Amino acid sequence: MEAHQNYISQLLEVDEEGERKTPVVGKKFWQYVKSKKRDSCGVAPLISNGKLMEDNKGKAEALNHQFVSVFTDENTSSKPKLNGSPSPDIDHLEITVEGVRKLLSNVNPKKANGPYNIPNRVLKKCATSISPYITTLFKKKYDKGAVPNDWITAIITSLFKKGDKSLPVNKAFDVVPHIRLLRRLEHYGINGKIIEWVKAWLTQRQQCVAVEGETSTNAFVKPGVPQGTVLGPLMFLLYINDIGDDIKSKLRLFADDSLLYLAIDCKDDCNQLQIDLDKLVDWVSKWQM
Repeated sequence: MEAHQNYISQLLEVDEEGERKTPVVGKKFWQYVKSKKRDSCGVAPLISNGKLMEDNKGKAEALNHQFVSVFTDENTSSKPKLNGSPSPDIDHLEITVEGVRKLLSNVNPKKANGPYNIPNRVLKKCATSISPYITTLFKKKYDKGAVPNDWITAIITSLFKKGDKSLPVNKAFDVVPHIRLLRRLEHYGINGKIIEWVKAWLTQRQQCVAVEGETSTNAFVKPGVPQGTVLGPLMFLLYINDIGDDIKSKLRLFADDSLLYLAIDCKDDCNQLQIDLDKLVDWVSKWQM
C-alpha cells in the first residue's frame, strides 16, 4: 500500500515557490486516472438479422458482415463524362534511398505498429541502415503494380459510441466506386505505373473485424477508399473535385460532409437554390455517391 501511495505521489508535479512545494495535478496523473476508468466490457452484444450476438467471434462476424453488406456494386454500363480537358501526365515517380530514410526518420514512435508489428522506434533508429532494403522492396512492388497482401488487409476494431446497438449504415468514404475513381485519376494525369499501383491498392483490399482477440473471416472490399491512410482522403477529394462545378449557390465541403446555402432575397433566389440542389442530386446519382 505504501509503495502504491508513493507511486501516486510521484505522478503529481511539484510547483516550487520559494520554500513552498505544492503538488500540482498534471498530465501524468490524469493519464493514470483514465487508465483506471477504462471500460473493460468490450463490445456489447449486437443485434444482427434479428439475433443477439453475445460471443466475440459472433460479434466479429456480424460486424464484418454488416460492413460488407453496405458496399454497392458499381454500375459499369454507363460512363459519366468528365468536365474539362485531361491534365498532362504527371512525372515518373522516383523512389530514392534518401527519401525513404527521411520518411523513416520522421516516424512517430508513439503511433501503433504497422502490419509487420515492427516497433516504430526501431524503424526510426535504424532508418539509415534499413532504408536501402526498403527502397528495393518499394521499387519492385511499384514496377509490378503490386501491393503486399499485408498492406491491403485491414483489421477493423469497432467502437460503439451511442444510440441503437443495431449495426450502422454506410458512409461517403465507403461507397466511392473504384472504376469511376480510376477514370478520374487518369483524367487528372495519373497514369502508367502509378495508376496500376493505385488500382491494386484499391481493388485488392480485404478486411476482417477483431473483437477482444477474436477475428472474423476476411472479406473483399468492393468500393470505398481506405480510411486511416495517407492516400485515402486525397483519393476522396479527387473524386468529388468537380461536385461544385456550375453551382451558383454557396457550397462548403468538410471532408465527407457538404453544405449548400444561399441568401434568399427574392423568388429567383429560391429557384436558383432548387436548381443547384437538383444539380447535386444529379451528380450524386451519376457518380454513385
